[in-house]
Amino acid sequence: MVKFPLRLKFILWIAFLVSFIIITASSVSFHHITRVLTEGLEMPGVNMAASLATMLPDAFKNKSGEELSGLAGHIVKSSANIIEISVFDTGWKYIAHARKDGSASLIGRTLPKDERAKYMGARTASRIHGENERDFAEFGSPIKDSDARFGFISVKYSTVRFNGEISTAINFIIWLSLISLVAGIVLSVIMANFITRKLKELITRVELVARGDYSRQDDICSHDEIGLLSSRINEMTQGLLEKSRIMRFVPETLNSLVKNDSDFFRESGVERKVTVLFTDIRNFTGLSESNPPDEMLKMLNGYLETMTAVIKRNGGVVDKFIGDAVMAVFYPDENSDDEIRAVTCAIQMTEELWHFNHARENGGRFKIQIGVGINTGKVIAGMIGSSSGRLDYTVIGDTVNLASRLEGLSRDGKYTKIVVSETTFDAVKNIFDAELMAPMPVKGKKDPVSMYEIIGLKDIDKLIAGLASSDEKQRYNAVSMIGLTGRPELIKNILPMMNDGSHLVKMAAVSALKNLMLTDFELVKLLFGVLETETNAHVISNFVLEIGAIGEDEDRKKLLKYIDHDDARVRANAIESIGFIKDRSFIITVLERKLTDPNNRNRANAAIRLYQLGELGGLKTLIEMCRDGSNYLMRASGAYGLGEITSKEQARVIAEKLDDINRLFLPERLDMLENARLTLETLLGDPEVIVRTNSARALGRMGNPLAITALVNKIKTLTSKDDLYQPALDALKELTSPNVFKQLERRFVDGIE
Repeated sequence: MVKFPLRLKFILWIAFLVSFIIITASSVSFHHITRVLTEGLEMPGVNMAASLATMLPDAFKNKSGEELSGLAGHIVKSSANIIEISVFDTGWKYIAHARKDGSASLIGRTLPKDERAKYMGARTASRIHGENERDFAEFGSPIKDSDARFGFISVKYSTVRFNGEISTAINFIIWLSLISLVAGIVLSVIMANFITRKLKELITRVELVARGDYSRQDDICSHDEIGLLSSRINEMTQGLLEKSRIMRFVPETLNSLVKNDSDFFRESGVERKVTVLFTDIRNFTGLSESNPPDEMLKMLNGYLETMTAVIKRNGGVVDKFIGDAVMAVFYPDENSDDEIRAVTCAIQMTEELWHFNHARENGGRFKIQIGVGINTGKVIAGMIGSSSGRLDYTVIGDTVNLASRLEGLSRDGKYTKIVVSETTFDAVKNIFDAELMAPMPVKGKKDPVSMYEIIGLKDIDKLIAGLASSDEKQRYNAVSMIGLTGRPELIKNILPMMNDGSHLVKMAAVSALKNLMLTDFELVKLLFGVLETETNAHVISNFVLEIGAIGEDEDRKKLLKYIDHDDARVRANAIESIGFIKDRSFIITVLERKLTDPNNRNRANAAIRLYQLGELGGLKTLIEMCRDGSNYLMRASGAYGLGEITSKEQARVIAEKLDDINRLFLPERLDMLENARLTLETLLGDPEVIVRTNSARALGRMGNPLAITALVNKIKTLTSKDDLYQPALDALKELTSPNVFKQLERRFVDGIE
């Protein structure tokens, strides 16, 4: 979260700079204008006082007081600014006096002593400073000639005009300053918005890249550093996009280990101690002969995805897929527990296989069986291949070969079909029970090889002791392996781990408690207890989803407070969990409020669940999301959601939930589905890759043959390198018969007319 946005900094700094310049300039201008106006007042006043003082000695000798007053009155009347002239003799008696307002003359009166003080210090013509001079300025000068001093003259000038000019100047400066300040702030806002708008676009793109979305390529037309940065980000994103596509075909060993290996490019390779796991599907060839190729491919992809997830979960890396076989490598970490992780992985693979087969059996599909071979030893890790062609990073050596042979011999096992070498068994014998198998001759070995079949966990006390370890990973492994025992009496040992400081251990504890057959009611109670104080969003989201899956309706209703959680993942899982509530009207009321959620994932989840309940509002919302021209993530989620709810599988789910099956064929629903198809066809031309690909996928899942024309027309404009090319072909494959698709494939893939 940005605490001090760059836009605000721009505005504040520019506003400060403008304010500083205006205040400084205004102060200088005011000082200058005041000085000029002051000089314009004082110079005439001083000169007038000096001139009159020079003339008056002769007048004192030759004129009477009345004549002097008449002369002063004439001067006052003829001047616009002089308001009063007073002439004093040496005894400070008025001998001449005249005022512009025509008030009584003061001739003959003596000036009070307290008022004389301000005149006493004047030796030459100058300004006289006294009190109460708001409306006038007084100038005076002694009257004397070479012989003697005759008296003093005072000339008062009106300052009304002067003050008016000062006030006008001040008002002008203030208004000019305010206008300049407002203009400066407006300019700073415009400038800040101009700069930060482009930066926000760059930030948005960088955030997308950080989330793994490399599809956005925007050009910012700016001939400055921002334009250059945009260009470089485009180049970087394009490079990452190309690499992300390629990385799917690169062994995980290369991804997760070799990039930090200082010996990566050594031609001779590096000798490393590892544990190698091989697993293979039994009788794959026979299954291939009795089942359609597409069914075999779907099964294989589902199986490999499941096994890969288990391998990753236990810290292993998939080195390669060899047809239906998987080769995984477990490198030693700081705990040097690669053998334990490999055997744990093998046990979990057999458990996941049971769930995999159970789901297939419920769907009327065939089951599969696997064997696992594990060996530990030294291997050579390095680059293999042509210096001018394809290279691969892998491990080779006798250790790898023996692991492969042990997998082949696992068919003779009686328990788990997990066979390990003697080296691996020595490292895990204190944790797992195993049975020594009859030594068997192995190709490439002179003597028969000793091997063991894993039966299950053994040393429970050691695992329990591991729960108190200060090492997070050791606690995690201990919790996970205790969960594999399936022994309910160990529940009491796992319960405290629900309050562990590690979020990984907490989630492992939930899985372990489920495996140990803790009742759903007790587990839900525990989960709520943890949620009361939990702050980790990852834990909260997982626990919320867990409660939704195993809890009762009353438990799910308690999750309502999480649908407005700060974390988007928590909100999404809360919506999904609330969707399990059996009270249909309650769910609809709650989910309808989320149809305006600003988060695309939350809105789509709510819409999908509503439509699954038979509410057309969900379908309408997804169509509106697809038409959101301002937010491509909304369009992408809307397209994804349409694919989810309009598939054949979802049609069955919806039909089961409807009281009246005829609601499936309401004209309104059929019209909206047609609008959904047309909207998705329009999105095939969307500027965002994720929107286009989601739309193609949704059209394929929708199963409406009317979409074939749009897909074919779109493919005509694409090349095999385009992102939409393969998704569009896959959609066509779902919409057409194998024969028709074969012809289309020959036309567009092979280029045959």
